[in-house]
Amino acid sequence: MIKRFNVLLIAISLILGLMVIFLLKSNFKREELLESYEYQYDLAVLNKSFKRDLERSVILYKSFEKYFLGAEKVPFFMVIPVKDWELFIDRFQDLKEQKEIKLLPQFITEQEVFERCNESDVPIEGWLSQQVIKLCFGSTRIAKNHIMIDSDNYFVKDFDSKILFKNGILKTISWKLPNSRIEEDKTTIVNGFISPVLRNNGHAISTHDMHIFIKDFFGNKKQDFYVFVLSPFLFNSDALA
Repeated sequence: MIKRFNVLLIAISLILGLMVIFLLKSNFKREELLESYEYQYDLAVLNKSFKRDLERSVILYKSFEKYFLGAEKVPFFMVIPVKDWELFIDRFQDLKEQKEIKLLPQFITEQEVFERCNESDVPIEGWLSQQVIKLCFGSTRIAKNHIMIDSDNYFVKDFDSKILFKNGILKTISWKLPNSRIEEDKTTIVNGFISPVLRNNGHAISTHDMHIFIKDFFGNKKQDFYVFVLSPFLFNSDALA
């Protein structure tokens, strides 16, 4: 009886040893694969949404299929909370069955994106989560470039994504501030998470001060002021890595 037990114990030990070796090799191959993994798409469209913006996202997606040239070749990703997963799937599945859309968007949970940029253990919610998603999506290595479009935006005429590139490099979208806006910004106090970063000796700063900070940071010597924080946002995953 003892002899049989010893044989069984040796056999179990051998099996466990082989399992450890297999797991170590698998993990090595996985890390090796991640390092050499190429982007699945050159360009993708991204929309961060949740249940209250569902119908806005529906309008956006319909306009994408209608006006985005070559939409069938450009993946449209919708990042949503886990708790809203079934709501979105059911709504868009109904639209497809009713032939109101041709293809389903590709859904990803917020958690999946956070895990790829090592933010899974940080409680990020609401508006701030949207900002993190914009930056973290590049970590998924799904697309080399992506256009982040807010749910309350939509396409109104034919759009060719080729205009977003120059010599294969993604452009930056900005718009010039009119003089009336510059004067108004001088009396507008910056609130929210960015104010502690730019606050001057504990004193509140104006939106105009923020524009000056950004202008100086990028070394812009011109007198004009430009704004870069309007949807749609363009991102290159290599630059975000």
